Amino acid sequence: MCNISGRLTSERKRLGYTQAQMAQQGGVSERSQANYESGARSPDLNYCSAIARAGADVQFIITGVQCEGQKADKNTRTLSDEQREILTLWRRVPMRAKSNLMGLMQQLAPHTDMSDASMELVDPDKVHSEKEKV
Repeated sequence: MCNISGRLTSERKRLGYTQAQMAQQGGVSERSQANYESGARSPDLNYCSAIARAGADVQFIITGVQCEGQKADKNTRTLSDEQREILTLWRRVPMRAKSNLMGLMQQLAPHTDMSDASMELVDPDKVHSEKEKV
């Protein structure tokens, strides 16, 4: 996998997208996506920009060199299954809806130090019962 088509396929799979989903994120047809991944055609800059907004590491796809932020992202083995599922779902949410979700999460989440890497996801039922005690 030392070419653009192979790295594009690899990146699509890392993101958890099907070819149809990646095509939608990139604003192209499924056939175009298949052509990009087979090496029959090369993606244009509009496509690359669109998939970058969906979480793809375009630098890696084009050059084979990973972005620093994406290197850490590939090491999702440290995440729980639930956290990986949330991350996978987040990557599938259309860009226009992400800001709404961020606002909702900020309202629902208690104010905590977000730099704490050991933060775990909490059971919403437990949070609800804790609030009732107060």
